[in-house]
Amino acid sequence: MVDEIGVPLGMTPGGADGVGGSGGEWNGYLYGFPDGTVQPNGLLTRGQLAAMVFRLMDDQTRLGGRIMFFSDLRGKDYYYEAVMYLASHGIINGYKDGTFQGGADITRAEACQIISFFVEGRPSKGVEVDLSDLGRHWATERILMLVDQGCIRGYPDGTFRPNGSITRAEAVAVINRALGVDVAQVSDTTPNPFTDISSRNWAYKDILVATAKAVRR
Repeated sequence: MVDEIGVPLGMTPGGADGVGGSGGEWNGYLYGFPDGTVQPNGLLTRGQLAAMVFRLMDDQTRLGGRIMFFSDLRGKDYYYEAVMYLASHGIINGYKDGTFQGGADITRAEACQIISFFVEGRPSKGVEVDLSDLGRHWATERILMLVDQGCIRGYPDGTFRPNGSITRAEAVAVINRALGVDVAQVSDTTPNPFTDISSRNWAYKDILVATAKAVRR
């Protein structure tokens, strides 16, 4: 997988107003690739999600109290700083063997565990849902937190498939909902710097609002 790069919008990585808070602006948390694509249907990796979430933090230099070391994490990895920061704040974890596996595809459950940080402390909306394959899954509480807030859904067959993969577009849509971003900010005049997504794609507005300057509710 080629590393993500900043898309040519004249923007720089920036934080939102408050860590997991509300209101304010961001300068895009989703980057494209050197070939001009954004790969909306590509499977999201653990390193990519760490980088995306890190770009939403307002104080990227303040490490938390939990210092973590991962045997496979290198300073040259584009997600190195993101992983160290998020791990120190307890937002992201590695595996029991001491690795982080940044290049591995992230599961739906792992993604929910991380993204649910943005909806912590919000009052429940009282959404009742029966997802037949969650049971005692380790991420059930965090998954249901996002389901309750309308950020993610299960499948028509009543399953959630927590160990299944998640695409880049799907993850962006969940993050946008968790942050309360209004995709209506994307208009016909919004620049589209990517060669592999058009307005016919279901995630078009989610992708563009995640790559350019946007306002959070």
